[in-house]
Amino acid sequence: MDFLLKGITYGFALSFLIGPIFFALLQAGIERGAKIGLTVASGVWISDFLYIIAVYLSITWISEVAELPSFKFLVGGIGSIVLIGFGITALLNDKISKTTNIETKPTTQSGYFANFLKGFLINTINPFTVFFWISMSAELITEEATNINAITFFSGILGIIILTDFLKVLLAKKISQYLQPKHILLFRKIVGIVMLIGGIILVYRSFF
Repeated sequence: MDFLLKGITYGFALSFLIGPIFFALLQAGIERGAKIGLTVASGVWISDFLYIIAVYLSITWISEVAELPSFKFLVGGIGSIVLIGFGITALLNDKISKTTNIETKPTTQSGYFANFLKGFLINTINPFTVFFWISMSAELITEEATNINAITFFSGILGIIILTDFLKVLLAKKISQYLQPKHILLFRKIVGIVMLIGGIILVYRSFF
């Protein structure tokens, strides 16, 4: 039970951090509806799940690699490029539907995949995500946790992440009903600025 409560606590702490993932989920939910919002969120969840598997199976090796200066530059460099790219795209995209009924336009399979990939990439190349899961695994080692303890711990974290992301998307969908196209466009610009600034900060932290 202690490991489950710890996992739930860490899950809530991670879920309420305001960052690129948070704004990406809100943007998708507001502009494209719950389905697309959850598609972006599912990319984040799969990324987190793969991180859990990776760090749990090879925590010692990953910890050693993460301490290498080149690892910080590589992850930071790729992450900054992706964030800046998404930020510039959002800032330059002025197209917005003339109707606030965002569910009227069907989404193709390629559209779902693109949004899934967006969530997956934003989470995967985020250095904070890497070091968060490494630190979680390191704590399990410190606590000398058994396999059952580890599964319970990680299930608590991932379960809360999925639950809170789901609620974020539903909240965004609800908010979108009261927004005019100009408001949605303004929010898109805000998301673009946040991602752009996040990418620039990541460049500074990685290389300077």
